[in-house]
Amino acid sequence: MPRILLSSFPSPRFRRADFLSDRYSITRVSRSGIGFQLIEAFDVESCRLKMVKVLSRKLLEDGRIISSLQWLLSRKTADGRHSVLCNHFSTSSHWFFVFDFPRFTLRDVLKRQDLWPLERRQIRDISFQIVQAVQSLHKTGILHSDITPDSIEILSMDTVVLNMCDDEGAFYDKSVLRSTKIRLVFFGGVGTGGDPEIGTDQYRAPEMVFGCVIWELFIGSTLFIPCKKGPLYIQEKVHQFVARLGEFPDDMVRRIRRIREDIFCHSEPTLVGEGDLSSDVRDFVHNAVIISDIITDEDVLEVVENMTKLSPKKRMALSDILECPFFGISG
Repeated sequence: MPRILLSSFPSPRFRRADFLSDRYSITRVSRSGIGFQLIEAFDVESCRLKMVKVLSRKLLEDGRIISSLQWLLSRKTADGRHSVLCNHFSTSSHWFFVFDFPRFTLRDVLKRQDLWPLERRQIRDISFQIVQAVQSLHKTGILHSDITPDSIEILSMDTVVLNMCDDEGAFYDKSVLRSTKIRLVFFGGVGTGGDPEIGTDQYRAPEMVFGCVIWELFIGSTLFIPCKKGPLYIQEKVHQFVARLGEFPDDMVRRIRRIREDIFCHSEPTLVGEGDLSSDVRDFVHNAVIISDIITDEDVLEVVENMTKLSPKKRMALSDILECPFFGISG
C-alpha cells in the first residue's frame, strides 16, 4: 500500500508515490522551493491528473495562505483567466491547493506542424488575452513570474479546416484552432512570489517575457536560449542580448559596469569574454539575427521591439502595449 505521508519537515518534502489526503497519488514533483512544492498527482476519485500546490505552515504565515486561498476562490472578472482551484485542504503542517492539470498549452500548439504557421489574427487574440490576464493580476498586487508557452493553457485543441489563399492566388486547406481562449497556469503567488528558482531562464526577465512569447508564436523558436547558472551566467546573457537586440545604450553599459567589471572593455562599450562562453551560447551568438531583420510585419515588430528594449526606461509599459496598432480591430 502507498504510504500516507505527513511530513515533519518545515519545508514540504513529498515524493513520487506518496498519497495526499487518501486521494491524490503523486506522479511527479514539478518544482520545489523554500516553503512550497508544485506536484502532479492522480486523483483516484475523478481519475484525472491534478496540480497540487503544497505550502508549509511553518515557513509561511497562515494569514498569507488564507488570503491567497480567498483570492483563488473569489469570482474573477472576464480578463481574470487563471487556473481554477477545485479543492483545498490542510494538515497541521501544510496547506494543499488542488487545480485541474492543464491539458494543453501553447507549447502543444507550437509543436503541431499542421497548425504552423499560426494565423496572425489568432496570435493577436492569444497575446491580447495574456496581457489582460497578467494585468488583472497586477491590479491586485500579484506577479506571475513564469510566463512561457508552457504556462499558458489552451482550453481546447479542436481545429477546423479553412480554405485559404496564398500571395500568388493559389487556394489551399489550412488547419486552425477553433477557439483561442487561454488561461494562465497560475496557482497563486503565496510561497513562490519571491523564489529565485521560479521562472524559465530564457523567459525570466519580467520586462521581456511578453516579447519573447509573441516572438515564439510568430517565428516558432525562442528569442534566446537558456543559460546555465554559474560565474558566466551574466556574460552569456549579455552576449545573447547584444546578438539579438543590438548594442546596449550608454546608461545600461554604465549600470552593468557597476555590477561587473568583466563584461565590457574598460575604454569602450565592447563586449569581452566571448571565448569563455559555452559552446551552445557561442553558436547562438555567432548565428543570431537581430529581430528587425527577421520580422517583416511592422505592427508585430513594433510590439516585440517595445517589449524587448535593453533599457528599461525605454520599454513600453504593459498598460500601454494594447494601444499598439497590432492589437487594433483591423490588426
